[in-house]
Amino acid sequence: MDKKKNFPMNIGLSSILLIFVVLCLVSFSILSIVSANADKKLSLKVLNRSIAYYNACNEAETTLRDVDEQLHNILQFGRYQFLSCQYLHFRADLSLPNFRFTGT
Repeated sequence: MDKKKNFPMNIGLSSILLIFVVLCLVSFSILSIVSANADKKLSLKVLNRSIAYYNACNEAETTLRDVDEQLHNILQFGRYQFLSCQYLHFRADLSLPNFRFTGT
């Protein structure tokens, strides 16, 4: 009994089609991983810049508050401090000839 096995051509064509589909899926998965990695890097960059921006805004607001408090104190107590500084400067000039008052 001499039996020969004949394989039809359809098996080779389906194997090539299967390999092509697998290669397409692998390439699309690699492209999606690369895209996700790029999106992650971009979102981290935006996050860091947002944090830096809001930290700078907070620092500016703190500085503005300090300046506002100083201006308020000058407005409220400025005349008294100005007069007392002039008096101290005048007294320093009279009592010590080499002394120069550099206070506020």
